[in-house]
Amino acid sequence: VYLKFNNPKTTPLMEARKRELGIKEVKHSFIPLNRIPSKIVRMLVIAEDCNFYRHTGIDIESITMALQKNLKIGNIRYYGGSTISQQVARTMLLLPEKSFIRKYLELIITIEMELILGKNRIIELYLNYAEWGRGIFGINSASKYFFKKDISSLSIEETARLIAILPNPKIYSPFSESKLVQTRVELIMKYLQ
Repeated sequence: VYLKFNNPKTTPLMEARKRELGIKEVKHSFIPLNRIPSKIVRMLVIAEDCNFYRHTGIDIESITMALQKNLKIGNIRYYGGSTISQQVARTMLLLPEKSFIRKYLELIITIEMELILGKNRIIELYLNYAEWGRGIFGINSASKYFFKKDISSLSIEETARLIAILPNPKIYSPFSESKLVQTRVELIMKYLQ
């Protein structure tokens, strides 16, 4: 309920990153959803959770596909099946450690968030609190850090490049030449039209 009406100054993930990086502050700014260009929301849903507006927080189909891919390659941590809602639950309320207890709490929190917050608030929280690089949180902070401009001034390709790094922003930047980033940019651009 707190998250329905409040925008926290910090999250457990931000605090963990400050300790991990040995810094006092992270780069973070909040921008209301009504000031975030709709193309950004569309790109996020395309890249991170294409069923976002159809599921109730947990996407069984995505979890099943991720499990099948992981079993095929023999690495259970390679493909994730988390929804945007699950990612918000993790980012906003849980510590960044992998355990069955944390996953259980994540599922419970996700269901509660979907019931209490609604889709628009969940998207708003995601875009404002997701990690976009070492000590960079929120898409507007990422836009200013990487492109030196506000999100409303980003080109479609710049926006796609920011969204494309979300699977691992500690490793990738929007300027990365990695196959993962390039493939995700192409996918976003293809389905945006």
